[in-house]
Amino acid sequence: MVLRFGMTQELGFVSYEDSTPTMLETKELFTQKNYSDETAKEIDECVKRLLMSAYLKAYDFLKGHQNILEKASEALIVREKLNEEELKVFFAELDNDQPFEESHIH
Repeated sequence: MVLRFGMTQELGFVSYEDSTPTMLETKELFTQKNYSDETAKEIDECVKRLLMSAYLKAYDFLKGHQNILEKASEALIVREKLNEEELKVFFAELDNDQPFEESHIH
């Protein structure tokens, strides 16, 4: 997201990815960078901040709903799988500010 689409306020909305590999290189293995080592460090820091932010949001959400996770895991130990209606029961226990959506199941 940062390298390919340049979607950070810190670095600006600039793509740093070089989309044209040389003749002997494959895009997946080797890509020439067209930016300085300092910019590479800034890109790494932006990626690190994005990942840490996403991690903390997920951790907080899961920790805040640990009782629901425990109930669901207990049900899975007994039954091995749950159908959509059974999952809806667990999702219905989420806080009112996080309503159940069909997209949570699919």
